[in-house]
Amino acid sequence: MKHLPAILLVFTLVFTTQISFAQKESKQNKTEWKTYKSPGYSIDYPADWMLDESGQAGTAFIFFSPLESEDDEFSENVNFIVQDLQGMKIGLDEYTEISVEQVNTYFGNSTILENKRLKKDGKEFHKLVYTGVQGQFDLHFHQHYWIFGGKAFVLTFTTEKDKYQQYKDFAEKIMNSFKLI
Repeated sequence: MKHLPAILLVFTLVFTTQISFAQKESKQNKTEWKTYKSPGYSIDYPADWMLDESGQAGTAFIFFSPLESEDDEFSENVNFIVQDLQGMKIGLDEYTEISVEQVNTYFGNSTILENKRLKKDGKEFHKLVYTGVQGQFDLHFHQHYWIFGGKAFVLTFTTEKDKYQQYKDFAEKIMNSFKLI
């Protein structure tokens, strides 16, 4: 009988953890997803996110998350940029070096969290994860880029730093769904 409080505590912790996990899974599973296709690539994104193909800031597209409240001033987003590198003789190593330099130059209080080379579907790409201050926002960036056919393809997920854990699963699913065709 003297072990009953400890057993109840363990049971309560396990039960609470399972409920929390189930709620997280439920939200992820209830989200409807769309596929955006364009000549040369495709990507999946949550159906309630807004698609912007206006080309602002040189993007091919931007997906914006819904604002969480009237006080929310930043819409988490995924953007995609294609840069022409014809005649520049820039490979993935050089592009990575330039990108890291730009992070350190253009963002206040920047920190590189992850900087590694990966391969998916037979195509090599680079993953760069970093934080930095831009204007009034303390941001977290998750970026993938490829060099292919004389072009750089740059896919970036951006969230407020303190909301990264909240959006992490969505970010990973979106980023990992991207395919160069």
